[in-house]
Amino acid sequence: MTATNWAKDAFAVQSVRKNRLDRPTVSSIRGRLRVGPDSPLVQFESAVERDFLKLCASENQVVQVISQPFTIKFRDTFSGKNGIYTPDFLVKFDSENKRTWGPSFQEQILVEVKPYQRLVKNRKKLIPKIHAARQWCAENDTGFHVITDRWLAGAKTINAELLCSSLQLDTNSRCETAIKNCLDGSLGCSIGNLIDLLSNDGFEKRTILQTLYQCIAKAEIDTDLYSPLTLDHLLDYKYGRFPAI
Repeated sequence: MTATNWAKDAFAVQSVRKNRLDRPTVSSIRGRLRVGPDSPLVQFESAVERDFLKLCASENQVVQVISQPFTIKFRDTFSGKNGIYTPDFLVKFDSENKRTWGPSFQEQILVEVKPYQRLVKNRKKLIPKIHAARQWCAENDTGFHVITDRWLAGAKTINAELLCSSLQLDTNSRCETAIKNCLDGSLGCSIGNLIDLLSNDGFEKRTILQTLYQCIAKAEIDTDLYSPLTLDHLLDYKYGRFPAI
């Protein structure tokens, strides 16, 4: 049994519209999404970009995401023509807890987000742009990653959507305190155990899950996010007597 059904409709995207010029097989969702509680809305131009922003919103180490941050001028060595390239996103991380999706650990990364099939189809046009982006990144201590829908199609992204959804909802401070008191000093407490304990104290299951996901999204409670969240997932309260390592 999963613990995720309650949040299926909880996430609302700002200013969504579809571009009828795009084929149905091509991501055509446009809108804006808030990556952090106090951050401005970030624009996206496809379903893949939207899913990537949801992943960023679930990462506590991400402090800012800038859509189409700047333009890079380059010369295509194959055609001899001048060109310009505008990256999709610049992602900035907490300097004290750097994290990227790859082997490097820069404080920021430049990200190009594309559906895999479009990436393959347009690879000849994209190669000079990617070379230009990598050169700029090497000169500016910045990581560079190409993100596709295949890369995003995993449990971590599914969980990211849940966590992102929870951050859009009101916080129940009484339930949050009860959750942390329950986990403080406990070993081997699962999501299901927590629901049983707090249900006996009068909290509704929906409220418990919503508040728990908010705590996980804020990195106050740790759990395995690389497998689909279930009632058997073990929880670890980072600021209790047994902090996560």
